[in-house]
Amino acid sequence: MPSATSSPLLPPRSTRGLFRTAVAGRPARLSAVFHSLRDALELPVIEGCYGARVGTGDGNDIWELFSLHDDILVVLADCHYRAERTEWVLSESFIELHFTLVGSAIASWPETRHAPSGDLDLVLCHLGEQARYRITCSPGQRRSLALYVRPQAFARFIDPGSDQGRHILADLAGVGPRDIYFNRVPIGAAQASVVSQLLSIPYTDRRRPVYVAAKVAELLCAAVELWARQDRSAQHGITLGPRDLRRLQLARARLLDDLAVTYTIPDLAAEVGINTAKLKAGFRLVFGCTVHECVLRARMAQAQELLSRQMAVNDVALAVGYQHASSFSTAFTRYFGYNPRQARLHAPGYSHSSEAVSTT
Repeated sequence: MPSATSSPLLPPRSTRGLFRTAVAGRPARLSAVFHSLRDALELPVIEGCYGARVGTGDGNDIWELFSLHDDILVVLADCHYRAERTEWVLSESFIELHFTLVGSAIASWPETRHAPSGDLDLVLCHLGEQARYRITCSPGQRRSLALYVRPQAFARFIDPGSDQGRHILADLAGVGPRDIYFNRVPIGAAQASVVSQLLSIPYTDRRRPVYVAAKVAELLCAAVELWARQDRSAQHGITLGPRDLRRLQLARARLLDDLAVTYTIPDLAAEVGINTAKLKAGFRLVFGCTVHECVLRARMAQAQELLSRQMAVNDVALAVGYQHASSFSTAFTRYFGYNPRQARLHAPGYSHSSEAVSTT
């Protein structure tokens, strides 16, 4: 938990969701949540900043929230959730930066299933004015920092004349009313250290929000560099509209409907009506894996199921899309650490007599 503080504590109005629901009793717009928190506790505003704690309902765990001039909203979580927590995130003008040290979360939209995040992730998100998503945090420990930054405040950290600045501004400018820009970047030890410092703020007096503002500025400087560096790499952030999300979902369904069929990336993209770059980036960002990894996981799970039914290795290989049993055996062994024959030997219901029959 964050260190002891004199900041006021608001008991949760609801223990089912996350901090929005805890403050407002229902999912609400972020700015309304913070204003409600300030008014409910009559918080003092120190140099344009104020902060408070909100109970989670899980023992003594809390979220700590800070508003920095109403331009940057900060949510610190050092909690252990006893059960899954979920709530809707409604559209506002904020650019979202989610730094996760420990724990997993899933963002989902009506048009698609989920976009996972986990340990040592920075997730960048920006919603169009008509977009929304649901965030779900898994049970267990969560140590994270969320920053919600208004565009004019974020612009202070960007040089519009630089290549990296132009890339980032172009990403944000491309977000339409119903679109969602989503990007996931691994964070390093330096950024993780700053987040850890914010989760253990050493001050309990008026220096507390000042310290938070300084550390947040440090993180935003680093985030711009991480964003720009990742944008220059092969894995880009993307802007996804409702049609894109539906097409990604369709592409995934095509892959999994018949594992014996092998698609090339161009063929799959053409079949569902999406360009290859968006197909590849969309799989990584929305489903948390590449197209190849998605197919491999499904093939290996299906292969293990078929082997448990004592199906012959050659037949299993063909059923999951391998033309040669040797290629299948190599892939299966690399994936599981044991070969298909061993999988059959240890399957429930296996007997030496059945093995003798199947090999004659």
